[in-house]
Amino acid sequence: MYRHLRLLPALALCACAPLTAPLPPSALAMPTHYPRIGAADAQANAAPSASAIGWQDYFPQAPLQSLITEALRHNPDLRDMRLRLQQVQAQWRIQRSAGLPAVNLEAQARRSRGPLEPPESGPAASTREYRVGLGASSWELDFWGRIASLNEAALQEWMASRAAEQALVISLIGQVAEAWTSLRELDERLHLLESLQAASAESLALMQARHDAGRADAGALAQQRSELAQMRAEQAELQQMRASQRSTLEMLAGLTQLPAALEPTPTTILLPVVLAPGLPSTLLVARPDIIAAEHRLQASAAQVEAARAAFFPRISLTAFGGVASTALQDLFKGPSRAWNFVPEISLPLLDGGLRQSRYDIAALDRQRALLDYERTVQNAFREVAQRLEQTHWLKEQLKLRREVVQQQAQRQAQMHMRLRYGRASRLDVLESERDHLRAQQRQHMLEHALLRNQIALYVALGGGTQHLSAASPSQQE
Repeated sequence: MYRHLRLLPALALCACAPLTAPLPPSALAMPTHYPRIGAADAQANAAPSASAIGWQDYFPQAPLQSLITEALRHNPDLRDMRLRLQQVQAQWRIQRSAGLPAVNLEAQARRSRGPLEPPESGPAASTREYRVGLGASSWELDFWGRIASLNEAALQEWMASRAAEQALVISLIGQVAEAWTSLRELDERLHLLESLQAASAESLALMQARHDAGRADAGALAQQRSELAQMRAEQAELQQMRASQRSTLEMLAGLTQLPAALEPTPTTILLPVVLAPGLPSTLLVARPDIIAAEHRLQASAAQVEAARAAFFPRISLTAFGGVASTALQDLFKGPSRAWNFVPEISLPLLDGGLRQSRYDIAALDRQRALLDYERTVQNAFREVAQRLEQTHWLKEQLKLRREVVQQQAQRQAQMHMRLRYGRASRLDVLESERDHLRAQQRQHMLEHALLRNQIALYVALGGGTQHLSAASPSQQE
């Protein structure tokens, strides 16, 4: 036995043979600033960061807050994500228990029959044995960190799932806000279209009267009818879009029917709080999807370490302590104490390349996790940059569109003045009113486009991340 034990150091040295070289670190380089925002301007911006603003503060409208609350409670996708999060947490607990000894209460009764030793001592005889005690079987001593690495991998997977759940929460908040804002835009467009239809109907009536009096040709009358028909077709299209948007909002909120009290009202549009985009590097700690990708990268690195530790010997212990006797009535009497202690060392010498293949797979998984992390960071930067670019151009368009609305309002006032002095007809006034309403429609569409872009920017910057719970599984127990 001692001769075999002296072979263990040689086997351990064989297990320490060099493996695949460690993977190089990520060469990802973050930009210093976003387009159209200098580094000095980003640092000097006194506006609050999106991650520090809770969604209740960013969306002050009471109906929208109620809808978001309902969505966070009843959205089926979020509920499914939370169930999967509980499963991942349970898997981490299972893996953690693998590093602890399992102690069982054992009771055993055994009866056997066989020849006596030596055979000349007599015929075969029956033997009995009764045992009661505590036993621990096959408890692996984690000298090389294999179990600890698997435990770390399971923990990182739990934290990645937790960050993914936070990303879904922020995304859901943004989807509900965008759907509610779109519904509000459609209501305002329908309201303006009704006013436009009323003006067009009055123009058509005047044109019809002029045609009957022989002062207007049939072509102008047909054009007025065509414009009114197009407005009615547009109204039907907007009503269909509103019904579809309402269904989308109900699905996001997990409601069978949207209560009337939660529908948007045609009031003055409220733009959200101005956000400071900060530096691109802040996305690494603000966006939950990047945090989730980082935890998955750490989990893959732990899997590589576990696969590396599989090349070393495994040492396990089996032990028992209690009482034993050949007679049941004497089990707890006299010198019946019994124990055994069985250490075991195992090192597969030939496995057909199984452990090396598992290590290669783990190393490739880590490379893929690294690429996924880099891709997630790049997508986050591109998304924020695009939203900032859209914000810039939407503000420019909105500024110009408001000037157009102001000019149309002045033209309409002039037409009313000219009508009062008999220098313009009622038809000219109605035409200026229609032009003013069309300009208002375009302005409202730009305002809501800017609002939806600001909501998307809030989500892209990891809005409200600091207000979300981020407890570890050990803290939850």
